[in-house]
Amino acid sequence: MRLPIGLTLCAAVAAAGCGGPAQQPPPAAAQPALPTASPPAADLPVADNQDYANWKKFPVGTAVTRKKVVKNSQDAVTETTVVRLVELTDQKAVVEMQITVERSNTPPTVNPAMRLDYPATFRVPPGLTAEQMSLPSLKAKKTGQETVKAVGKEYVATVYEWQDSTEAGPMPTRAWLSGDVPGRMVRLESKVAGVGNSTTEEVVEIKVP
Repeated sequence: MRLPIGLTLCAAVAAAGCGGPAQQPPPAAAQPALPTASPPAADLPVADNQDYANWKKFPVGTAVTRKKVVKNSQDAVTETTVVRLVELTDQKAVVEMQITVERSNTPPTVNPAMRLDYPATFRVPPGLTAEQMSLPSLKAKKTGQETVKAVGKEYVATVYEWQDSTEAGPMPTRAWLSGDVPGRMVRLESKVAGVGNSTTEEVVEIKVP
């Protein structure tokens, strides 16, 4: 399952050790102290969070539903994700995300809802840029803009492309993001050539109170 944009950002920030450097044993008396692996969080640059800025455009109660279909040569799995804005302050946006998974000849699996926080700003981890942290993947490259239709409306979206590796071979991916859609993601497509594996995700419903 591909993580939503904000989850990717939170995971990357946590992995970077933004809470400060890890404790190290004291150096030997005849040796100088070793430098820490990463600077303290207070020394890292602060950037605006594009996911927060996106959700801030909408009132509490706004919900977006995305449907993802994952196909292989034998089966297809459908994931329906509902993301709802439940809290909005000057410091953060809080969304509730619930995913239902459907497989052939199997009752749907309704997963428990989980909450995600999008802070208004964040510390940029060492070795990364604020722009990278807003991408759908750290490998993604902006390739242009296109008009894409969702729920009967046209949106001007920024197109990103990247390639992941799988056991079955390379998997090129394209994603369409728009700041006018809650959660930014409008559509995503990926395919593993030659084996019939593909993923398509798109917005199927938007509710704004």
